[in-house]
Amino acid sequence: MIAAMGNRCEALHRERVGGLALPEALAPGAWKWLDENELGSLRKG
Repeated sequence: MIAAMGNRCEALHRERVGGLALPEALAPGAWKWLDENELGSLRKG
């Protein structure tokens, strides 16, 4: 979408995914497994 408007994005920072906040200790480029409660939260929408 950004390129379609003639702009570019050099970096993104995601703090939340749906209703889940990412842990502050999660390093850039790192990931974590979701527990059952977190999965349920995403499935509810």
